[in-house]
Amino acid sequence: MPSGNSGGGSAVGARLRSLVGRVSSGPVRCEGAPTSVTERTGDPAGGDLEHSPANRTFRVGVAETASGTRFETVPFEEWMRIECADAGAERAHEAAVDRLETGGFDASSASLPTGLDSLVVPLTTTNGDRGNRTADSDPVALWRLVHAGPRSVEATVSIEGDSYTRTVAVFAEPMSDAVAL
Repeated sequence: MPSGNSGGGSAVGARLRSLVGRVSSGPVRCEGAPTSVTERTGDPAGGDLEHSPANRTFRVGVAETASGTRFETVPFEEWMRIECADAGAERAHEAAVDRLETGGFDASSASLPTGLDSLVVPLTTTNGDRGNRTADSDPVALWRLVHAGPRSVEATVSIEGDSYTRTVAVFAEPMSDAVAL
């Protein structure tokens, strides 16, 4: 059994070696207990989003042109999948902060992956002291995020009495000097 501070023979050392192997091959599914969120969304007056309950669609403003806003029509289920991913990302971050018992960690939404089937919770956190640390943010090690982050978030979003529920997966992934949760 190896000795010293490498953790070679310990359960923690074996766990860390396992995590390193998975991380080097891509995103790692978080292992914490699943969580859930329920949100109500509105149809903002004069905004770039219009809900049409009669035909179960949303008109979404996609560009500003000289003649005004250009809209695209998006099916209800497609738009609500995106809303669920957004609600899930927020809830996953809250759950991880609570479970890590920190004052919080720097987090921001990452761009959603292409293809609606691949929507996952996309949060990033710095993984090192870059001189900009505040009392409300702490660097968080990848293995701690994998352990604390929920495996999934069951997100329910409703608008005008119509709702949509989807389970959103949560992954951690190293990114240059940051970690995605």
